[in-house]
Amino acid sequence: MRKALLVVIGLFLFTSLVFAGQETIKDDNDGNKGYILINTGIQQGGNDVGHWTDITTIPELKGEQGIAGINGLNGINGLDGQNGLDGLKGDTGEQGIAGFDGLNGIDGLNGDKGDTGEQGIQGFTGEQGIQGIQGIQGLIGNIGNTGEQGVQGVQGKTGVKGDKGDKGDRGLRGKGLKDQYKAGVGLRIFDTKRTQGEIAYYRDFNNQANEIVAKITIKLGSSFEEREIAKTNSRLDRLEKQIGNSPIITKVVDTKGNTKSISITANGLSVGGDF
Repeated sequence: MRKALLVVIGLFLFTSLVFAGQETIKDDNDGNKGYILINTGIQQGGNDVGHWTDITTIPELKGEQGIAGINGLNGINGLDGQNGLDGLKGDTGEQGIAGFDGLNGIDGLNGDKGDTGEQGIQGFTGEQGIQGIQGIQGLIGNIGNTGEQGVQGVQGKTGVKGDKGDKGDRGLRGKGLKDQYKAGVGLRIFDTKRTQGEIAYYRDFNNQANEIVAKITIKLGSSFEEREIAKTNSRLDRLEKQIGNSPIITKVVDTKGNTKSISITANGLSVGGDF
């Protein structure tokens, strides 16, 4: 097997040398002693590119492992040398760092309860003091007798109805109202085409009187605003007939007269754009 590989490599090297006269082989790395140049199959500018390779990394070029040789004989032990002189005594080392304090021990168990001591001797009883003199008790007054309830009197008779009094004099004639000077505010509740309802508050400053009015107005004829709106609608109808299907062009300009946007509207469709 090894011989066949060597023949193949020899033919490869021979072929490479034959074509070397026509083409230049460029390497793409730096090789070391014992490396061989192997063609990578890549061409640059018509030249082959080779790669320097360690021959020991090619498994096909490695031979089979030989048989292990016989172990050699053990050599003779040498003579023991003489002991060396004792070394000088080293300097005293520095004192080590003090260790941490140990943990506090567990408290011991409570001791047994002691015996009850003997009762002490009772002290002497002191002499009793002299009792003070009792004061004289006051006299108690007598309770008065309860009086008898009086007799209820008889209800009197209803008196005779008196005669009708004379008619009084005629009073003075009342004053009439002064001219009214009123100011007020109204709140419209509803407004339809033919009716209108409102609530108004008025203050009469001349007669010092207030007035609240609820009013419903019935519209028999058209108002000025309604007639003006009808005229405007009529003019718009005539304008639409005159314009017909003509497009409406709307142009928007800024304060300097520059065009900002243009839109064109026709038949209900609108297109436009900004500038």
